[in-house]
Amino acid sequence: MDRSANIIYNVPAGMTKAQLFTMFELGEGETLSMEDPYNASFDEDGAPVATGYLVKLRKDGTVADTVTMAVNGDVDGSANGTLDIADINMLREVLAGNATFDAVNTYAADVNGDGKVDLADLAALKVLAGIGTDIDGAKEANRKINGKKITQHRKTEL
Repeated sequence: MDRSANIIYNVPAGMTKAQLFTMFELGEGETLSMEDPYNASFDEDGAPVATGYLVKLRKDGTVADTVTMAVNGDVDGSANGTLDIADINMLREVLAGNATFDAVNTYAADVNGDGKVDLADLAALKVLAGIGTDIDGAKEANRKINGKKITQHRKTEL
């Protein structure tokens, strides 16, 4: 987590709200909620979270903290939580110098977690989107967080 920017990064693609919320320990009177980037409440526990979604911690009903999600590879700005050709094309545009990412999407684009956004991330994203060859275990690495297996849901549109 980048506390200075309030970004939770390295979130596996396909992680659901329910899976994400199990990672938080809440104190008395604390609750969590999620909103999409357009500030609409996100109530469905089984749908994948997406880059740009907000997790809000409330203490006795008052917002005490807000963090933004950066989902590995989800960089197309659609807030749909799926990895597909739109994400690949957006990363290609950034790598070619034709577009830039904000901080949240930069974290999301660092698919292999090495601290930089480069062609290795593009290759890993292709694997996660289902159109590349898994040569470095990208799929398995994306399915684990804190030692737990995560079920991956994704839609590939070609």
